[in-house]
Amino acid sequence: MASQFGDLEAIRDQLGALLAELTLAAGDVADAPAEDDAGTLVAAFGQLFEVMQRLENDQGRPKVIEREPETETGDRVAVSEVGEYAIALVDKTARLLQPSDSVRVEQLSELILEFAGWTVKFGGEIRALEPVVDNLAAVANRSADTSRLASLAELALNVAGAASAEYRQDLEQSNPGRPWRVLHINMGIVATRSRRPDLMEESFGRLTELFPGDAAVFFQ
Repeated sequence: MASQFGDLEAIRDQLGALLAELTLAAGDVADAPAEDDAGTLVAAFGQLFEVMQRLENDQGRPKVIEREPETETGDRVAVSEVGEYAIALVDKTARLLQPSDSVRVEQLSELILEFAGWTVKFGGEIRALEPVVDNLAAVANRSADTSRLASLAELALNVAGAASAEYRQDLEQSNPGRPWRVLHINMGIVATRSRRPDLMEESFGRLTELFPGDAAVFFQ
C-alpha cells in the first residue's frame, strides 16, 4: 500500500530548519552527553542522509512490504539498520529540547514517521516499533483532515506489515501497552476517522485476526 511518508527530499527539508536551530536549543541542556551534542548530531544526520541516498540508488525503486517480510538480504538488512539508527538519532535530538517546546516536539514526531515510512518503502523491517507507534498516535491526535488521517492509516498498515518477527509473534494478552497490540487498535481508530472503507476493512480485519478480544471491545 502506497504511503505519502518516506520521501528522502521531504525528510531533508523537514529536518533542515530543526537542525539549524538545534545549537540554540542545546544551550538549555547543560548536562547533555558530549556524544549527543548538537554539532555531533548534525554531522551524524549528514552521514545518515548520504547512506540513505546510496541505498536508494542501489535499490532503484521502492519495495513496500504488504504482508510478511521478505527473505533477509543484504539490502534489506542495511535498510532495516539505517531506519533503526535514524529513529535513534531523532530520539537523541529530542533530549536537546525542552518538553515545553511543542513545535519542535511535533516536528520530531513527524520525522519518526518519515523515517519509518522510508524504511518500509525500501523493503526494510521496523525494529524499533514503540517510538513509531507512540508518535503515530501523537500525530493522529493532532490531525482532523481525513486525507491526512488516511495517510497515517496507510503508514500504520505498512508498519504492521514490516514489523520485525519479534513483534509480529507477540500475541500475549496480559500487558495492554505492548506496541504491537497498540498499533492495531490505533490503526482501527485512525482508519475509522479517515472515513476510507478500504482502510477500515483492512485494519478491522487485522485487528480481528490478531486480537479478537480487543476487536470485540473496539466494535462495541
